[in-house]
This record gives sequence, structure tokens and C-alpha cells, in this order.
Amino acid sequence: MRELRQIAIQTVQLSSTRTLSSKLEPFMNRIYRLLLLAFAVCTVATYAQDAASTPAANSQTAGFQQIEDKWADTIASRNQYELELVISQSYVGISGTGVVTNHDQEVASLFRKDVPDQTLTQKVADVRVLGDVAIDNGTYVLRTRAGKGVREEKGVFTHIFQRVHNRWLCINAQRTIVVNQAIAKAKLEAKKKKK
Repeated sequence: MRELRQIAIQTVQLSSTRTLSSKLEPFMNRIYRLLLLAFAVCTVATYAQDAASTPAANSQTAGFQQIEDKWADTIASRNQYELELVISQSYVGISGTGVVTNHDQEVASLFRKDVPDQTLTQKVADVRVLGDVAIDNGTYVLRTRAGKGVREEKGVFTHIFQRVHNRWLCINAQRTIVVNQAIAKAKLEAKKKKK
């Protein structure tokens, strides 16, 4: 701030040595005041934006965590109606193992007898809202009852939501298994094949 003022004073001093100094001095004072005002407005706007963005981001994360919790509950309870409130008709999902499903296949999987019981825990890490589209990233743990034991799949997810009639519906979901777990799983399957 002082540097700007010193530059302006030096400029005014240089201009005062000229013959037009009396005409330039009021002009330079106006420019100095405008620059000072612009700097102050930008500083206040930046601080206001930073202060406002933090609570909004936290509330968005909390809001999407509720949606993810509802999704997990629908899988555990096999509730079609609740699932319809979470995923869009244009939904496409890619599981951690690479299986691609659409809306109808997701709903049908709730009623299939050969699909084992599952519980899903999802933790939202970040949400970015871009108008009527939101990108939701986080971690998940999918537990599947397989025979007498429980198989656990850990990984990360990316869900893309679209706002439809003031409600967020998932249009795309992708899960990725954690690399260390995938390598261990591949080694275990290789040992089983050798036996």
C-alpha cells in the first residue's frame, strides 16, 4: 500500500517540475484514489468469498453424505422405492470389478435371489457443484455375505449427480477397488488355481 503511494508521490513530484504540473496533480490524485479504492474492493471481496465458501462446502458435503447414506440403506433393505429416489432413469454404474449396469438392472438386482445380501458404507470426501451437476468423491466399503463368511471390498467412488426438480439423482457411478486389495485378491486367486 505504501509502495503505491510512494510511486504516486514520485510521479506527482516528477510532474510538478514540468510546466503542466498544476493540471496533472489533480488528475494523478484521482488515479491514486481510484487505484486505492479498487484494491480495497478486491481485498474485501476476496475475504468475503473465502469466508462464505467454507460453510457452503461443508453443508454440501453433509447433504450428499445423507444421499449416500440413503443409497446404502436401500441396498441393505432392498427397497426399490427408496432407490428410485436416489438414481436417475439414465443411470449408468460401473462396479469395482468392472461390471456395467443401468437403472433397470440396479432395480432388478434388489429382487434377484442369487444376489447375496450386501451392506455398503460410503464416506463423502469432496463435493463439487457445477450448476445442476454435482461430482461427489469418497471412499466405500462393500460387505457381501458369501456362504459362511463376509467378503469385504474397499475402494474409492465417483458419483455424478444431476439436480431434477430440486432433488439430486445419480446419473453415473464408478467404483475403484483399492490397488493393494486388488493385488492381494489376484494373488489369492492365483494360489487357488494352482491347488
